[in-house]
Amino acid sequence: MRKSAKNSPHYHLLSDGEWLRTQYIDKEISIQKLADLIDVPFNAIRTALIKHEIQIKPQKIYGFVNHPNRKGANHPCWKGGQHTCIDCSKPISFGRKRCLKCWGLSNRGENNPNWKEVKKTRETQIARGSPEYIEWRTTIFKSAGFKCSICGVKERTNVVHHLDGFNKFPEKRYNLDNGVVLCDKHHMSFHLNFGFGNNTKEQFEEFKQRTTEMTY
Repeated sequence: MRKSAKNSPHYHLLSDGEWLRTQYIDKEISIQKLADLIDVPFNAIRTALIKHEIQIKPQKIYGFVNHPNRKGANHPCWKGGQHTCIDCSKPISFGRKRCLKCWGLSNRGENNPNWKEVKKTRETQIARGSPEYIEWRTTIFKSAGFKCSICGVKERTNVVHHLDGFNKFPEKRYNLDNGVVLCDKHHMSFHLNFGFGNNTKEQFEEFKQRTTEMTY
């Protein structure tokens, strides 16, 4: 609620020019301190001084400091202003480099950090589901009688293993002399010893010899 001078118990002092002159001129009390002293608005004191023809003194007498312009780049905490998108210069939030639209465009296709991995995975999945791969696997299964080349076990879980890795040697993927039937146990054991992917025929020969020696 706005303060009213008439509600102050000291309102009558505004009519006392001598009192105002003594306080304001002789005792050098500022207008704001006078207003606080008798509980009236600042403008009420100023109006009363003008009415009694008491000259208003400059603010610098009471310690007023004319500060330099501190807006924008002149402010000590200035950090360059509103952040903008590096592509379209649209204002953006602090901590971002691009707006949402430009960020989406910049992460498409080959610019996406997962692009190469996704491309490789899709190519591998397509190759393993191709008619050539299915025919290659079926032919090797039949020629081996569906039996593991190491232990001779015939199970539904048997797989056809590439001697020279599927990923490392794409030109040998469908060569009939590049596949061998393995049971699930020996297939997993081979990869645990020599890793998954980029395997070679020499690794399998070493694994087969070592496994046969341990078994027999």
